[in-house]
Amino acid sequence: MKKYIFLASIQVLSVLGLSAQETKSNAPLQLLGTRSWIRVDLKDNQSNTAGAKVFWAKTNKKPQTANAVLADGTKRYYIQQVDPETTYYIWVESATGKSLAKGKAYTSKTWQLDSTELDEVQKNPSSRAVPLGMEVYWQDEFNDQLLNRNKWTTNYFSSLNYLNAKSKEEMQHDHLPQPAYTLNGSAINLYVNDTIPKRIFTEGGNQKISSIQTYDWKSNENLLDNSKGGYFEVKVRRNRQGNPKGTNTAFWLIHLDQIFVTIFRRVPKSTALKVSVQRDSFLKLTFSSTSPPSL
Repeated sequence: MKKYIFLASIQVLSVLGLSAQETKSNAPLQLLGTRSWIRVDLKDNQSNTAGAKVFWAKTNKKPQTANAVLADGTKRYYIQQVDPETTYYIWVESATGKSLAKGKAYTSKTWQLDSTELDEVQKNPSSRAVPLGMEVYWQDEFNDQLLNRNKWTTNYFSSLNYLNAKSKEEMQHDHLPQPAYTLNGSAINLYVNDTIPKRIFTEGGNQKISSIQTYDWKSNENLLDNSKGGYFEVKVRRNRQGNPKGTNTAFWLIHLDQIFVTIFRRVPKSTALKVSVQRDSFLKLTFSSTSPPSL
């Protein structure tokens, strides 16, 4: 199913490229820093990676002991549990101690147009179908092993939940129920069934919810810049097992600047249910913003 949602805008933007950051590197080591992880990529022509050791630190002084050892054939590694808005220094050595690569990454809290994702635009025909005079401004191909928290929050909440004292307290203390999802390198799958998510979303209610969204109530942070005019494109596929009832899959635009991708399910309804939302091949979201006309 393919949905087009067009947003009207009367503002002509002449600084489109300034807020969209793109990462490029010709070095043996390519790094992408986010608020929750750093992606470490070794170039394909890099040899001697079996048993390679990865070191990282907040200062430009390599630790005495490796923080991680790469399995044979591994070209990508994620440094997790990082501090946001912090510079990290990274070193990669062979198993014998030979220096293979080094670099530094800043764990920015803003999203970036990642060169790896931009490569996907060239491979996916629908991604290339950007109208004349427009360009890709925001997208997620979900081709990482971890969710990019610079683009998405998993803390679903709404104005209706705000009226519930228990839900409001959970939101304020960062204890909201979390969605059930998997990432396979090309898609995100959101699940709702009898066992996951583990609990009903609201105490005393009858809904299980798996959702990712671009707005976080606790921090009052909107991860998607709403100053651009253009349109959103989403491709969603819903799969099921058994005969699920009371299930709703939704792609929402809230106030024209917040995206919610959500599965709701009222329980109990069935005993054999598996629902996933996927990108084309399966779920892809692209935001294209109007480019300034030629003068």
